Amino acid sequence: MSDPDAVDGRSADSLGGDPVASPCTGICRIVESDGRCAGCLRTLGEIASWGGLDEAARRALLEELERRRQQIPSNPGSAPSSAISASGSPGNASRGRP
Repeated sequence: MSDPDAVDGRSADSLGGDPVASPCTGICRIVESDGRCAGCLRTLGEIASWGGLDEAARRALLEELERRRQQIPSNPGSAPSSAISASGSPGNASRGRP
């Protein structure tokens, strides 16, 4: 079986770096107001494309997600009521982590 994170046939480990883990937090709900996941802050397009990104693109996306996180005001409590899961039902985070 081939490594989905391989670069030019070599895994990130063999290139001297750790593979970039998915930013999925398991809180898979798309917030209708901005189209981003309430858990990881990715758009549906970013979630769908994760598997095809190389390590550099994944790191760049993680940096962008950190910028997004810093722009969110601190507000303890649950996710907005406008959030829906990727399956369309509230609070269902049983899907796999892309």
